Amino acid sequence: MVRCAVVEDERENRDMLRDYIFRFNREKNILLWPFFYSDAADFLSSAEEYDLVLMDIRIPAVADIIVGKVNPSGRIVDTFLKDNHASPSIRNNYLQKCENY
Repeated sequence: MVRCAVVEDERENRDMLRDYIFRFNREKNILLWPFFYSDAADFLSSAEEYDLVLMDIRIPAVADIIVGKVNPSGRIVDTFLKDNHASPSIRNNYLQKCENY
């Protein structure tokens, strides 16, 4: 199961994303478990951990965070992977042989 946070302020877009996620679950046989937030403040104040975050960057609070106007609740401003093996570039590097170095 992949825990997925969806941060979208417009109801119509949230409903559309919900339909896409459920269709993806049916077609790919992968379980994305969506959690919906209507604003960035609710998402940032949640103590939940997610494997995937789908975020509308035009929400004013999110835009302020991205451009560095606001530091959300003293959290760090850098983004780090929870698990390096989740990064496609790391997976690609492990598949290549290191020769002639």
